[in-house]
This record gives sequence, structure tokens and C-alpha cells, in this order.
Amino acid sequence: MPSPMDIADSMKAYLAGLFDGEGCIRIAKSRPNSHNRLGQYWLMVSITNSCIEVLKLIQSLYGGHLIVKNRASQLRPNLRTCGEWRIVSRVGGERFLRDIFPYVFIKRRQVEVGFSFLETFQKTNLGKKRWKIETRETVSTQRFVLKNRLHELKKDFSVDQIV
Repeated sequence: MPSPMDIADSMKAYLAGLFDGEGCIRIAKSRPNSHNRLGQYWLMVSITNSCIEVLKLIQSLYGGHLIVKNRASQLRPNLRTCGEWRIVSRVGGERFLRDIFPYVFIKRRQVEVGFSFLETFQKTNLGKKRWKIETRETVSTQRFVLKNRLHELKKDFSVDQIV
């Protein structure tokens, strides 16, 4: 995988435009269970496109997974194959978002919420296997608020968000 310095600014700008038009940033949460009573949060970044080669290029630069869906059926035989690149890795996802951030226009505030979400991991991971209960609950609350903020930004999009 190339280092961030190896990716040209023009490619980062192109990827930002692709992300603005075809991408998604999402904070997801698992259900609480016996191992984690608060549930687990993660950030997912994705881009969907019918040009699989572009998605393979993104995967080669940042890692992640590529899902290819053949959408054609007997009723709709003309639908093209579609692909989705997804990255859930904190390191790879953050690297992708940092690379495109100077060029993102439409989803800029969503990316900023993504950065705030990623910061909650840096504050809590102190090299210990277990956190104090108060810390876990506080961080879980912060992540819940950021998840809802991201959802609201998507639902109530306006030009004011990008100015």
C-alpha cells in the first residue's frame, strides 16, 4: 500500500469529488451483548460506483473491501454491475479522510464529525486492556451523540453546511 506521500494531490482531489458524489460516511453500532454491555461503535467509509476499476484503485491505495453486485435480472437486464468499496479500519479510514479533507465540499461537515468520532478512540486507548466503567460510558455517550449528529447532517442537508 502506498504511503500518503506517494498519492498525488490531484488524485486526492479526484477521490474527494468521487466521495462527495458517490460516497458515504457512517457511524454504526453493534447491539449490546454479554461481552460488551454498551455495544461497539465503528466508522465506515464507502464509495459506490459502476466503474469497478476505480474502486479497485481506491482499495489498492487505502485497503478495505470491495463488494461487487450484479444487479441485472430478467426483469431489468440492462442494469450494470455495481461495486462498493468499504473501509472500516480506523487507520485506513482516517488516512483516506485526511487525504481527501482539503478537497471535500459537500460532505465536509460529515467528515469533520468522522474526525471527532475517531478522536474518541485516541483519548481512551491508553494501552490498557480494560477501561474504567465511567470512561467507557462517557465515551459511549460521546459516540452516540456523534452518530446522531452525522445522521442529522445527512437528513437536513443545506447549502449552509458547505459555505
